Amino acid sequence: MAIATITEVFNNYQVFQRNVKIRKGEAVKLILQSSDINTVRGVFIDYLHRLHAKNSSTDPSYTKVNMLVGSALAHIVPHYQAPACATSAPVLLVAALLTVLVALVYQWQGMLV
Repeated sequence: MAIATITEVFNNYQVFQRNVKIRKGEAVKLILQSSDINTVRGVFIDYLHRLHAKNSSTDPSYTKVNMLVGSALAHIVPHYQAPACATSAPVLLVAALLTVLVALVYQWQGMLV
């Protein structure tokens, strides 16, 4: 959750006006995704890309931040194994839900006859 908080407060001027935190839902998502080291690496890569996107070229620390993000990515990416198919889980879930829906429709139609 630290990388998410750092990304949230980076270049966020609301830090000076209010308490900036990650949302509870995001914290829960991070906890649930921390089941294995490879997924944690993927989360770190995602947040490092977000941090890089928030870096402003007008900031005096622009180059230093880019170098730090690049260094972190250079250490993490070689060990990260991308999932075979990132969309397979949602597709399977939709297919399962459609199968249940079709079964319920057939059952409901059988009740009408």
